[in-house]
Amino acid sequence: LDEATPQYADLILEHGIGGRKLLMLTHYDLEKIGINKLGHQELILEAVDLLKTLRYGYDTENLQYLALQLGCKAKSLQREVQASSSENNPNAANLSKHSTSHDKLSVNILSSVSDLITSLKSIVNWLDRTPFEAIYELCLVRNSIVKIGIELVSNSQRETQLTDIENNIIK
Repeated sequence: LDEATPQYADLILEHGIGGRKLLMLTHYDLEKIGINKLGHQELILEAVDLLKTLRYGYDTENLQYLALQLGCKAKSLQREVQASSSENNPNAANLSKHSTSHDKLSVNILSSVSDLITSLKSIVNWLDRTPFEAIYELCLVRNSIVKIGIELVSNSQRETQLTDIENNIIK
């Protein structure tokens, strides 16, 4: 907060405002705890908005956008694995008989897995917030997403035949 408002930090803490309450702070809440100067209220609320933007990206992020982004990254990973599978297929007509199958996933596939997990974490973060965290069906969706993410990472790190790993990732 600005140098003009440092005394308010203690006041806010004394009234038990932290975490989610801080992120949902309004002018009315500030007046209730004794912060009546409009300019000081604006400074505090601007600082809270900056905190939201830095932490959550509220200005550019929403659940629909994140779900779309996750879907696109999942499709991209699927295409990457399918392209790799066709390269590793010894029966493919366009391959020479000297080509060999890799025993590990390519860097591109691992990078796509990482991108997908990053998007997945953002969605889970949103589903852990109010009001979503109180909706049973969304809790089930969240748990399914987490389970699938863990399976994806586990499959990507397995030491087994490449075709098995690729098939598990696609599945």
